[in-house]
Amino acid sequence: MVAIHTNPDTRQKLEILSSDAQYDLACACGTSDTNRRIRGQGDRWIYPVTLPNGGQSVLFRTLISNVCANDCKYCPLRSNQDLRRCVMEPEETVNAFMEYYRARKVFGLFLSSGVTVTPDRTMDRVYFSAYQRGLGDASLPGESSVSPDEQILTREHRLYQVDWLLRKYGFQAAEIPFTESGNLSATLDPKEHWASQHPERFPVDINRADRLELLRVPGLGPALVDRILQYRTQHGAIQSLDRVAKPNKRLQKASSFLKF
Repeated sequence: MVAIHTNPDTRQKLEILSSDAQYDLACACGTSDTNRRIRGQGDRWIYPVTLPNGGQSVLFRTLISNVCANDCKYCPLRSNQDLRRCVMEPEETVNAFMEYYRARKVFGLFLSSGVTVTPDRTMDRVYFSAYQRGLGDASLPGESSVSPDEQILTREHRLYQVDWLLRKYGFQAAEIPFTESGNLSATLDPKEHWASQHPERFPVDINRADRLELLRVPGLGPALVDRILQYRTQHGAIQSLDRVAKPNKRLQKASSFLKF
């Protein structure tokens, strides 16, 4: 039996949907007292995030809908559960967010949703959330798994890394490396794993390689690759990565795959 609110107001919807958003950790939710989600006004979840420059801010986080056509056993919002269900209209979502944004309490909006009708209709961007024990059907292997939480979160991170390789780094699906068990490596990020399987492609000449070749180098991301190409155009040959970025572990890793 599914309970559906036929005419809840915006505040009632937010109380329902922001509460149900707690199940989607989505890399924006930590576990310590300083970085975990907090409940804001109107029972709305506020999520801390780390910004690209190393600073921190918060996101306004809610579901668009907790109505779902699927009955995935691992999901606490699966369709056979007896829950309060509702849908936020676009204007309601915008107005609720802007209330927080104008007050400078959040800097961005993070939405997810149940699957309404079909996945394609609901969303077109890839989204992953680590499995949370104790919320799914007891028959699922994950409920009795002894894998530490750290490993589960690492595997979530690996999926996001693969998504970036496909969308930003020019990789094809067939190039993504897996272990003998059919999983992504828990110890190597997917690009480094691929590089270890293709020693013939390295070292890459930092002063001659094109953008796609440089993007295949572990430790180099799109922004740094663009700086390399810009430096080569303006100043000539690069003798060290220190010329384009401050030394760190990521650059140290990249240097082992480069020729200067």
